[in-house]
Amino acid sequence: LTAGNAGTETFSGTGTNTINNNLSVNAGTTLSVNSSVSIGGSFANTTTGIITYSGTPTVTMTGASGNLGGGSGTVTLYNLTVSGSTTVASPITVADDMTNNGTTSGSSNVTVNGNVVGTGTVNITGGTFEQRVAASKNFGTTSGANNWTFATLTLSNSSASPVTITTQTGGNGSVTVTNLNAGKAGDTSTTTLNAGNRNWIIAGGGTPVTINGSSSITPSTSTFTYTGTGTVNMANLSYYSLSTNGSGTYVPAASLLTVNNNLNVASGTLSLGSDNLNVGLSSVTNSGAVSVAGTISQSGGTTTVVSSSGGAATIGGSGTIGFYNLTFAPTVASAPTFTLGLAASQTINVGNDLTIGNGTNAVTVTANTNNPTIAVSGSLTVAANGAFTAPPSAGFTIAKNMTNNGTFTANGGTVTFNTTNNSTLAGSGNPAITFNNFTSTTGGKNLIFTAGEIFRVNGAFTVNGTSGNKINIESTTGTQWQINSQGTASVTNSTIINSGCASGTLNVSLDFTDINSGNNGACWVFPVPVINSRVSGNTRVSGNVRFQ
Repeated sequence: LTAGNAGTETFSGTGTNTINNNLSVNAGTTLSVNSSVSIGGSFANTTTGIITYSGTPTVTMTGASGNLGGGSGTVTLYNLTVSGSTTVASPITVADDMTNNGTTSGSSNVTVNGNVVGTGTVNITGGTFEQRVAASKNFGTTSGANNWTFATLTLSNSSASPVTITTQTGGNGSVTVTNLNAGKAGDTSTTTLNAGNRNWIIAGGGTPVTINGSSSITPSTSTFTYTGTGTVNMANLSYYSLSTNGSGTYVPAASLLTVNNNLNVASGTLSLGSDNLNVGLSSVTNSGAVSVAGTISQSGGTTTVVSSSGGAATIGGSGTIGFYNLTFAPTVASAPTFTLGLAASQTINVGNDLTIGNGTNAVTVTANTNNPTIAVSGSLTVAANGAFTAPPSAGFTIAKNMTNNGTFTANGGTVTFNTTNNSTLAGSGNPAITFNNFTSTTGGKNLIFTAGEIFRVNGAFTVNGTSGNKINIESTTGTQWQINSQGTASVTNSTIINSGCASGTLNVSLDFTDINSGNNGACWVFPVPVINSRVSGNTRVSGNVRFQ
């Protein structure tokens, strides 16, 4: 059907008018649509005419490969339904609702002033798709798993009152957006995007999410996945779940990055810098998981991990994991359990301090299941009501101090106190700390054990300095600490002072490279010095003399 007369022609009638093929409007003609029409092909596919509407008609595109628009004229509709496969070939405006139950594609601007819903697929690869509303409306698939893709998606408000655009929860398809705008510059009032339960894939680089003025995004139970390249500045949101899955470097917008459920760095680098990171929430079941197949880096600040009551979560991955301070601190008496490592042969680096618990609420952290390597460049603290199980055999290094006011389970591995930093050891139990194997082989280090406390070593006690840079084994005060050694000991090139012996300890045999600086117990067995003597001249001995 062609509207070809100069002036205005009207498409009217009752019910729905059906055009099995194309509807086009010639140049110089205005087609006024005031009744619903079903089009099996294209609508104004090559014209420069003008299409307007009157009343509340619905245009339904049913064709398998039709165009909507295509000329230089204006295409304005009231309601639009797509049930076939339609390409938006020129800018269109939908004054009320757009229902997409088929496939809508194209690269032209689309403006919808009502709901944008349906069960189909959207693939708008260029231009701007704007849902500009005067009242709260809905967005997204109502059922099924079809995905929606936009180059630029803008959600804006044409009224003077706040509006909310709510993503439908009936479907589970993803929403991919290169650039997402919440609110629009110049709007009188705010727009809130409720992200629903969808995976929002943010594909742009630079700053792909813009929140204008006081507008906002409510993550609800959604996942935001950043996939852009280069440096990507993430939106300042309190995320539910957050993922990175691209080759970019992903940078938080604020000094606190909050992820209330789980964090997944599938690829790329999550570059926290000195920003803090909170993962998990006591009210979100089994939250607090951190999975890293890419890289997570933190040069300052603290990563705090919590979970729900009785929750379980895993921290690990095959990628590069670098926290600065890492703290497991349940906010309520929830007693969650965290497993370190997702599989064997993984490494978790803590650039400063590792803290288990907040001193009040119970929490369990275990490295037993997957045996990750753990490198702590600061201190380890197991707080009261906290429980930590060390790796059964993988490397476990601590650069500075170790405090055990909760439950430390040494497992079958070795705790190595590396670097030249002083290491002060303390605990509230008896023994204060029980090690399996204890090792320190960095010359110049001071191993400072808390006076009056017992430290037990079930396996090897190995302290080896160098001839020019001995290791000091000492107490925090002038009174003794006590060792309970139940395995083999190798102590060389060390200076020992104020070191006592617990009941039942085995001897610690020392050699001539070790120095006795006083106030040491009998279990610290220093070698007897050999005195070379030579007698010259005349010597007369009377009585009994015995030489050994």
